[in-house]
Amino acid sequence: MKSVAGEEATENESCDETREVYTTASGHASNSVNIKLPTIKLPKFEGKYSNWLEFRDTYESLIHTNASINEIQKFHYLRASLEGSAAQVIHSLEFTARNYAVAWEALLDRYNNNRLLVMNHVQGLFNIESISKESAESLRKIIDSVSKNLRALEQLDQPTSNWDTLIVYLITSKLDAVTLREWENYKSDKNVPNFSDLKTFLKARADLFRNS
Repeated sequence: MKSVAGEEATENESCDETREVYTTASGHASNSVNIKLPTIKLPKFEGKYSNWLEFRDTYESLIHTNASINEIQKFHYLRASLEGSAAQVIHSLEFTARNYAVAWEALLDRYNNNRLLVMNHVQGLFNIESISKESAESLRKIIDSVSKNLRALEQLDQPTSNWDTLIVYLITSKLDAVTLREWENYKSDKNVPNFSDLKTFLKARADLFRNS
């Protein structure tokens, strides 16, 4: 039979196991028992305009508009998700609850620039890498790159639904000779193909290589 003292010791050890020493913003250990922040997986943002919209929308939905997370915790998540030049934007701000709103507005002021974002994603379409040799990886990379930039441009209120002829030309100009010849055979009629037609063709070619 366990003694009362033994039971108290066991209980204390159990309590100790549930306590953790947390590090404060200044880097010093704190002996106070704090609420452990929930694990939320956020994308890292290092300052590239091509990744801003994805980061902004994800961060806002998971953290910024989350009423169950207080301001200092939001600031913690924000600092943890920034790297490189993006982290420098808020580097000089003191880690306080009041400064969270200041930090977020500073990021919006730097990166939430529609003109620069549109130009960046248009540039992304024109800078698609040419394919020297057909492969499943290279074909899927083109599809993913074009689709990502078009989605971003659509989100920025650009009339991408009317760009099919331009997009088809941009993509086919980057294809290797074999893939281009197969594409010409695929669209043998005289109708002007759209991006959906080309995407279907490229996906089928990629699947063919993957399964061979």
